[in-house]
This record gives sequence, structure tokens and C-alpha cells, in this order.
Amino acid sequence: MKIIAISDTHGLHRNLKIPSGDLLIHAGDVTEFGQDDELEDFLDWFALQPCKYKVFVAGNHDLFLEKPNNRKFNPHCSYPPKKL
Repeated sequence: MKIIAISDTHGLHRNLKIPSGDLLIHAGDVTEFGQDDELEDFLDWFALQPCKYKVFVAGNHDLFLEKPNNRKFNPHCSYPPKKL
């Protein structure tokens, strides 16, 4: 199994060239300022990476996910959200 692990991209994820692999892990701090548009851009990019499985763990800069009534991005759902 080939695992690629990255972290602390702080909005610069589009500067990375991710190799193909089985599992891509981003271990936090995808945003610089914790804004929802930063997170949405990251998730769009993350979904297109050449790995079969992807895991994203929010970091302390990813403040948007800490809002208790946040419905736009549910941390327990896949992205994009699956229709029920």
C-alpha cells in the first residue's frame, strides 16, 4: 500500500503535485484564515487527487469546521455530500 501524507498547506495545496497512491492523508491546516471558501477550494482539489482513498483531518487553522451550527460542511459526511 502506498500512503502519501501531507499537512500544513495553509491554502497553498494547488502548488503541490501529489503522486498516485492508495491513500492520501492531509493531517490538518488546509486553510490560512479558516474561511469556508478556502476549505471549499481545498476539498475540490483534494477530491481530484490520484489516490483511491483520502482522509482529511481538520487542524487548528481550519476554524470554519468548529462552528457548531455549520451545515455547509458536515465533518461526518463525505465530500461532496452524498444524496440520501
